[in-house]
Amino acid sequence: MRAHPFEDTSSLEIPKANFRNLLKGILQANRHIAANLETSVAEQVTDSMVEIRKLRLDQRMEYYVKNRIDDQRMWYSKKSTVN
Repeated sequence: MRAHPFEDTSSLEIPKANFRNLLKGILQANRHIAANLETSVAEQVTDSMVEIRKLRLDQRMEYYVKNRIDDQRMWYSKKSTVN
């Protein structure tokens, strides 16, 4: 989404490296959890993430509202009904 801390850069490799380093730090600090998160996927940044990052700002905002905010509203709405 090009949001903090992965803002616009001249190269996609910079935010990808920052993301990998952030994940590495989290997993090192939580080794007991990391042991259960093994995956055969080497790349943490998916093709879908790259494609969304390429969108214009208005398109990224629309995507975020639809796929994050609206999705969260629905989840909380369902959860409140259950509770």
